[in-house]
Amino acid sequence: MATNRGSTCRRQWFVGLVSMPFKDLLHPPIQLGILESALERAGIAARSHSLELAFMEHLHARTSETTDGKPLTIEDYQQVALKAFVVQLGDWIFKVPPFAESAADDEAYLDYVRGETSEREIINAARMRSLVPEFLEAAADELLAGSPRIIGFSSVFQQNVSSLVLAKILKTRDPSLTIVFGGDNCDGPMGAALHDCFPWVDVVVRGEGERRDRQRHHGGTIDSAAAGALSSRRWSLSRCAGEQQARPAHG
Repeated sequence: MATNRGSTCRRQWFVGLVSMPFKDLLHPPIQLGILESALERAGIAARSHSLELAFMEHLHARTSETTDGKPLTIEDYQQVALKAFVVQLGDWIFKVPPFAESAADDEAYLDYVRGETSEREIINAARMRSLVPEFLEAAADELLAGSPRIIGFSSVFQQNVSSLVLAKILKTRDPSLTIVFGGDNCDGPMGAALHDCFPWVDVVVRGEGERRDRQRHHGGTIDSAAAGALSSRRWSLSRCAGEQQARPAHG
Protein backbone atom coordinates (compact mmCIF):
# COMPACT_ATOMS: atom_id res chain seq x y z
CA MET A 1 0.00 0.00 0.00
CA ALA A 2 1.46 3.31 -1.03
CA THR A 3 2.43 5.72 1.70
CA ASN A 4 4.19 9.08 1.80
CA ARG A 5 4.74 9.23 5.53
CA GLY A 6 8.43 8.32 5.46
CA SER A 7 10.13 8.31 8.84
CA THR A 8 6.89 9.17 10.67
CA CYS A 9 5.97 5.48 10.39
CA ARG A 10 8.45 4.86 13.22
CA ARG A 11 6.64 7.22 15.55
CA GLN A 12 4.50 5.61 18.25
CA TRP A 13 0.96 6.70 19.04
CA PHE A 14 -1.50 5.59 21.68
CA VAL A 15 -4.63 5.97 19.53
CA GLY A 16 -5.07 5.27 15.83
CA LEU A 17 -8.08 6.86 14.12
CA VAL A 18 -9.31 5.25 10.91
CA SER A 19 -11.57 6.15 7.99
CA MET A 20 -12.14 3.25 5.59
CA PRO A 21 -13.57 2.92 2.08
CA PHE A 22 -15.99 3.72 0.67
CA LYS A 23 -15.70 7.25 1.99
CA ASP A 24 -16.26 9.86 -0.73
CA LEU A 25 -12.77 10.89 -1.89
CA LEU A 26 -13.80 14.51 -2.46
CA HIS A 27 -14.76 15.08 1.18
CA PRO A 28 -11.93 14.20 3.60
CA PRO A 29 -12.95 12.79 7.00
CA ILE A 30 -12.81 15.97 9.05
CA GLN A 31 -13.91 14.05 12.14
CA LEU A 32 -10.51 12.33 12.33
CA GLY A 33 -8.70 15.65 12.46
CA ILE A 34 -11.04 16.96 15.15
CA LEU A 35 -10.59 13.85 17.29
CA GLU A 36 -6.83 13.78 16.79
CA SER A 37 -6.56 17.42 17.86
CA ALA A 38 -8.74 16.77 20.93
CA LEU A 39 -6.59 13.81 21.93
CA GLU A 40 -3.33 15.70 21.39
CA ARG A 41 -4.62 18.57 23.57
CA ALA A 42 -5.30 15.99 26.27
CA GLY A 43 -1.70 14.76 26.01
CA ILE A 44 -2.60 11.55 24.18
CA ALA A 45 -0.55 10.73 21.10
CA ALA A 46 -2.84 9.98 18.16
CA ARG A 47 -2.62 9.54 14.42
CA SER A 48 -5.26 9.64 11.67
CA HIS A 49 -5.34 7.17 8.79
CA SER A 50 -7.50 8.11 5.77
CA LEU A 51 -7.42 4.64 4.25
CA GLU A 52 -9.94 5.40 1.54
CA LEU A 53 -7.14 7.31 -0.20
CA ALA A 54 -4.71 4.45 0.28
CA PHE A 55 -7.26 2.01 -1.14
CA MET A 56 -7.67 4.10 -4.29
CA GLU A 57 -3.90 4.22 -4.73
CA HIS A 58 -3.76 0.46 -4.23
CA LEU A 59 -6.51 -0.20 -6.79
CA HIS A 60 -4.90 1.99 -9.42
CA ALA A 61 -1.39 0.65 -8.87
CA ARG A 62 -2.37 -3.01 -8.99
CA THR A 63 -4.67 -2.73 -12.00
CA SER A 64 -2.04 -0.72 -13.88
CA GLU A 65 0.26 -3.74 -13.63
CA THR A 66 -2.13 -6.13 -15.40
CA THR A 67 -3.28 -6.60 -19.00
CA ASP A 68 -6.80 -7.84 -18.27
CA GLY A 69 -8.54 -4.48 -18.20
CA LYS A 70 -8.09 -0.73 -17.84
CA PRO A 71 -6.65 0.61 -14.59
CA LEU A 72 -9.29 1.41 -12.00
CA THR A 73 -9.77 5.14 -11.62
CA ILE A 74 -11.08 7.68 -9.15
CA GLU A 75 -14.27 7.75 -11.20
CA ASP A 76 -14.70 3.99 -10.71
CA TYR A 77 -14.24 4.39 -6.95
CA GLN A 78 -16.64 7.33 -6.79
CA GLN A 79 -19.23 5.34 -8.71
CA VAL A 80 -19.32 2.87 -5.83
CA ALA A 81 -19.16 5.57 -3.18
CA LEU A 82 -21.84 7.89 -4.56
CA LYS A 83 -24.12 5.88 -6.83
CA ALA A 84 -23.96 2.22 -5.85
CA PHE A 85 -24.28 3.04 -2.14
CA VAL A 86 -28.04 2.52 -2.51
CA VAL A 87 -27.34 -1.22 -2.87
CA GLN A 88 -24.33 -1.20 -0.49
CA LEU A 89 -21.96 -2.43 -3.21
CA GLY A 90 -19.02 -1.06 -1.24
CA ASP A 91 -19.89 -3.33 1.69
CA TRP A 92 -20.02 -6.33 -0.68
CA ILE A 93 -16.56 -5.47 -2.03
CA PHE A 94 -15.14 -5.83 1.50
CA LYS A 95 -17.13 -8.97 2.33
CA VAL A 96 -13.99 -11.13 2.42
CA PRO A 97 -12.33 -13.39 5.01
CA PRO A 98 -12.01 -13.16 7.94
CA PHE A 99 -15.29 -11.19 8.02
CA ALA A 100 -17.16 -13.64 5.79
CA GLU A 101 -15.96 -17.02 4.57
CA SER A 102 -18.88 -17.98 2.33
CA ALA A 103 -19.89 -16.44 -0.98
CA ALA A 104 -22.98 -18.63 -1.34
CA ASP A 105 -25.37 -15.67 -1.52
CA ASP A 106 -23.25 -13.51 -3.84
CA GLU A 107 -25.08 -14.37 -7.05
CA ALA A 108 -28.50 -13.62 -5.57
CA TYR A 109 -27.20 -10.28 -4.33
CA LEU A 110 -25.57 -9.40 -7.66
CA ASP A 111 -28.76 -10.28 -9.52
CA TYR A 112 -30.48 -7.65 -7.40
CA VAL A 113 -27.67 -5.15 -7.97
CA ARG A 114 -27.99 -5.53 -11.75
CA GLY A 115 -31.37 -3.86 -11.50
CA GLU A 116 -29.75 -0.77 -9.96
CA THR A 117 -26.39 -0.43 -11.73
CA SER A 118 -24.53 -1.47 -14.88
CA GLU A 119 -22.70 -4.70 -15.63
CA ARG A 120 -19.49 -2.72 -16.04
CA GLU A 121 -19.78 -1.46 -12.48
CA ILE A 122 -20.30 -5.00 -11.20
CA ILE A 123 -17.21 -6.16 -13.09
CA ASN A 124 -15.21 -3.28 -11.59
CA ALA A 125 -16.54 -4.15 -8.13
CA ALA A 126 -15.35 -7.74 -8.56
CA ARG A 127 -11.91 -6.47 -9.61
CA MET A 128 -11.79 -4.26 -6.53
CA ARG A 129 -12.83 -7.15 -4.29
CA SER A 130 -10.01 -9.35 -5.56
CA LEU A 131 -7.52 -6.71 -4.38
CA VAL A 132 -9.04 -6.20 -0.92
CA PRO A 133 -7.18 -8.93 1.05
CA GLU A 134 -3.74 -7.54 0.12
CA PHE A 135 -4.89 -4.03 0.97
CA LEU A 136 -6.22 -5.09 4.37
CA GLU A 137 -2.96 -6.77 5.37
CA ALA A 138 -0.98 -3.67 4.35
CA ALA A 139 -3.42 -1.44 6.24
CA ALA A 140 -3.02 -3.57 9.36
CA ASP A 141 0.78 -3.29 9.03
CA GLU A 142 0.50 0.51 8.85
CA LEU A 143 -1.84 0.77 11.83
CA LEU A 144 0.19 -1.53 14.06
CA ALA A 145 3.51 0.13 13.17
CA GLY A 146 2.94 2.74 15.87
CA SER A 147 2.17 0.18 18.60
CA PRO A 148 -1.22 1.72 19.43
CA ARG A 149 -3.38 0.53 22.30
CA ILE A 150 -6.67 1.83 20.87
CA ILE A 151 -7.91 1.83 17.28
CA GLY A 152 -10.99 3.93 16.59
CA PHE A 153 -13.06 3.55 13.42
CA SER A 154 -15.35 6.29 12.12
CA SER A 155 -18.18 4.60 10.21
CA VAL A 156 -20.83 6.18 8.00
CA PHE A 157 -22.76 4.75 5.05
CA GLN A 158 -20.62 2.03 3.32
CA GLN A 159 -17.82 1.94 5.89
CA ASN A 160 -19.24 -0.73 8.19
CA VAL A 161 -18.00 -3.93 6.57
CA SER A 162 -14.59 -2.54 5.57
CA SER A 163 -14.11 -1.31 9.16
CA LEU A 164 -15.31 -4.57 10.68
CA VAL A 165 -13.04 -6.78 8.59
CA LEU A 166 -9.95 -4.65 9.26
CA ALA A 167 -10.83 -4.49 12.96
CA LYS A 168 -11.04 -8.28 13.07
CA ILE A 169 -7.62 -8.63 11.43
CA LEU A 170 -6.15 -6.17 13.93
CA LYS A 171 -7.73 -7.95 16.88
CA THR A 172 -6.42 -11.29 15.65
CA ARG A 173 -2.91 -9.93 15.35
CA ASP A 174 -3.00 -8.13 18.71
CA PRO A 175 -5.80 -9.29 21.05
CA SER A 176 -4.80 -6.64 23.60
CA LEU A 177 -5.97 -3.82 21.30
CA THR A 178 -9.14 -1.98 22.21
CA ILE A 179 -11.33 -1.55 19.13
CA VAL A 180 -13.68 1.45 19.20
CA PHE A 181 -16.45 2.24 16.68
CA GLY A 182 -18.17 5.59 16.28
CA GLY A 183 -19.97 7.65 13.66
CA ASP A 184 -23.48 7.75 12.25
CA ASN A 185 -23.55 3.98 11.70
CA CYS A 186 -23.36 3.63 15.49
CA ASP A 187 -26.35 5.80 16.27
CA GLY A 188 -29.28 4.40 18.26
CA PRO A 189 -30.04 0.68 17.88
CA MET A 190 -27.42 0.34 15.13
CA GLY A 191 -24.67 0.87 17.69
CA ALA A 192 -26.13 -1.68 20.06
CA ALA A 193 -26.42 -4.19 17.21
CA LEU A 194 -22.80 -3.64 16.14
CA HIS A 195 -21.59 -4.24 19.66
CA ASP A 196 -23.79 -7.27 20.19
CA CYS A 197 -23.07 -9.02 16.90
CA PHE A 198 -19.32 -8.48 16.48
CA PRO A 199 -17.35 -9.57 19.56
CA TRP A 200 -14.06 -8.04 18.37
CA VAL A 201 -15.62 -4.55 18.73
CA ASP A 202 -14.92 -3.59 22.34
CA VAL A 203 -16.57 -0.16 22.53
CA VAL A 204 -19.29 1.59 20.54
CA VAL A 205 -19.48 5.37 20.94
CA ARG A 206 -22.82 7.04 20.32
CA GLY A 207 -22.68 10.80 20.19
CA GLU A 208 -19.88 13.33 19.74
CA GLY A 209 -16.57 11.53 20.25
CA GLU A 210 -14.44 14.63 20.86
CA ARG A 211 -16.21 15.70 24.07
CA ARG A 212 -14.09 14.53 26.98
CA ASP A 213 -15.21 12.80 30.14
CA ARG A 214 -12.21 11.92 32.31
CA GLN A 215 -14.07 10.12 35.06
CA ARG A 216 -12.54 6.72 35.75
CA HIS A 217 -14.94 3.78 35.53
CA HIS A 218 -13.60 0.72 37.29
CA GLY A 219 -13.46 -2.49 35.28
CA GLY A 220 -13.33 -0.72 31.91
CA THR A 221 -11.12 -1.84 29.06
CA ILE A 222 -9.12 1.32 28.37
CA ASP A 223 -7.15 4.02 30.12
CA SER A 224 -9.46 6.60 31.66
CA ALA A 225 -7.87 9.62 30.00
CA ALA A 226 -8.17 8.01 26.57
CA ALA A 227 -11.71 6.95 27.34
CA GLY A 228 -12.60 10.50 28.27
CA ALA A 229 -11.16 11.88 25.06
CA LEU A 230 -13.01 9.39 22.91
CA SER A 231 -16.44 9.39 24.49
CA SER A 232 -19.12 11.88 25.28
CA ARG A 233 -21.08 9.99 27.93
CA ARG A 234 -20.48 7.49 30.71
CA TRP A 235 -19.03 4.09 29.89
CA SER A 236 -21.33 1.16 30.48
CA LEU A 237 -19.88 -2.33 30.88
CA SER A 238 -23.12 -4.10 30.12
CA ARG A 239 -23.52 -5.54 26.65
CA CYS A 240 -26.39 -3.37 25.45
CA ALA A 241 -27.42 -0.98 28.23
CA GLY A 242 -26.39 2.65 28.44
CA GLU A 243 -25.36 5.20 25.87
CA GLN A 244 -22.16 3.28 25.05
CA GLN A 245 -21.22 -0.35 25.21
CA ALA A 246 -17.82 -1.49 26.45
CA ARG A 247 -16.78 -5.11 26.86
CA PRO A 248 -15.05 -6.43 29.98
CA ALA A 249 -11.27 -6.64 29.84
CA HIS A 250 -9.97 -9.68 28.01
CA GLY A 251 -8.53 -12.55 29.95
